[in-house]
Amino acid sequence: MQVYIRLMMFLYLFICICLLIFNIYYILWLKLIAKRRQKTTAFWKEQIDRQLQLLEEGSAIAESHKRLLVTKLVHTEVLIAYHSALEPMLAEESVQQYLREAAREWRQLAVLYSKKDVTERAYFAYVLSAYGSALQGEQEMLSSILLGYFPNSSIYCRENVLQALYAIGSESGVERAFDWMYQHRVSHPARLLSDGLVTFSGDRISLANKLWKDCEKWGEQYQTAVIQMATQFSDSFSELFSKALLEGAVGQEAAFAILRYFRKYPYEPVREYLYQLVLEESELAIAAASALEAYPGEQTNAVLLKGLCSRNWYTRRNAAGSLVALGITEEEILQIDDRYAKEMIQYMAALKHVKGGAGVA
Repeated sequence: MQVYIRLMMFLYLFICICLLIFNIYYILWLKLIAKRRQKTTAFWKEQIDRQLQLLEEGSAIAESHKRLLVTKLVHTEVLIAYHSALEPMLAEESVQQYLREAAREWRQLAVLYSKKDVTERAYFAYVLSAYGSALQGEQEMLSSILLGYFPNSSIYCRENVLQALYAIGSESGVERAFDWMYQHRVSHPARLLSDGLVTFSGDRISLANKLWKDCEKWGEQYQTAVIQMATQFSDSFSELFSKALLEGAVGQEAAFAILRYFRKYPYEPVREYLYQLVLEESELAIAAASALEAYPGEQTNAVLLKGLCSRNWYTRRNAAGSLVALGITEEEILQIDDRYAKEMIQYMAALKHVKGGAGVA
């Protein structure tokens, strides 16, 4: 028995020593990698500075430098160091010109990275998303190559590819990317889609119109993303969205997004529909009560007062928030007979006083 115990102790100590040696080796290896990357970054900083100097003198960047980009940046570790050197200077016009002159080489690198594993493809797409505005001259070729990154990809790879397509401003590229995800039944979060679309460097209104035409086929997830995108920057979709809403051509999530759109961009033709949603206690009444904040008038106040008596707590909250935003007086609050309605509007009035806000959808 004692021999067995001693054997277990020696085995435990041996494992502990092995783990200690491994940790020491790993720490030293990380330091070596960091030192090597720092050295490589300094090398590329020097190389880039030389090319920027040539541009300042009115010359083009050296052909030898272009060849160096293709032969060296094909290695991900080198690309990381290169990006670390270039990223702090991206806002400079000379750097943008430098990237424009090397656009063909970045296209070649995109082809080479298409043959690598998903993690390396994802990182290359991330780098392209940072340089995209300078690579718009190659947008059609680059977008076609980047779409080849989608098969057997992860959500991180797809998102980085989409970010690159937004950055280079390729409308057809974004449209084809969405269609690929739909055709292959790949789900991508609507919030990521809408947040990314807002960063599109080309004509966002033109892009939104093109995508909206396809959304009927793609489904509610993409409809919602386009609506949320449009909400960020334009009131020119009011007629288009109101038609879809009134005809019931969108699902519930997209309908909620449209109502939030009409809260930000008031559109008189939908006023009566908003009244109807609140009075009928529709599932959309929550967002409609919030949207009515942007539609002042005696009838609006009357509808919102009825919304205060809704069975849905969120509808009551948003109705109260809209009334407070529209300037309901203390005297009018005291005239409300329903105890719970009065408490809700007093709560929202106090909340506005503390935070300076009102109910939201």
